[in-house]
Amino acid sequence: PGFYGLKVQEAVIADGLTETGATVHWVTGDLDRGPILGQRRIPVRPGETPSGLADRLRPVEIALLVDVLNDLAFGRLRSPEAGPPPGEAGPRAV
Repeated sequence: PGFYGLKVQEAVIADGLTETGATVHWVTGDLDRGPILGQRRIPVRPGETPSGLADRLRPVEIALLVDVLNDLAFGRLRSPEAGPPPGEAGPRAV
C-alpha cells in the first residue's frame, strides 16, 4: 500500500521507487481502502515506463487474485468480518 487508484505505476516511477506490487483487498465503500487479503511485489527496472511496468505486473496481479480466491474458497482465508482462519493471525502477505 501507499499508492492507490488508476495511475499507481506512474506515481511509483515519478517517486523513484525501486519496487511496486499488487494488493488484493476486501472491497469497501472507499476506493482501495478495504482490509488487505494478499500482496506481491516486483522490482522496478531502471528506465521502465509506467505501461511497461503495468504489463510486467499484470501476471503477478492475476496469480495473486487466483491465490486469494482459492484461499477464500478452501477456507484458508476468510472475509474480514469472519476473522482469520483458526490458528492464523490475519491476511496473507506474500
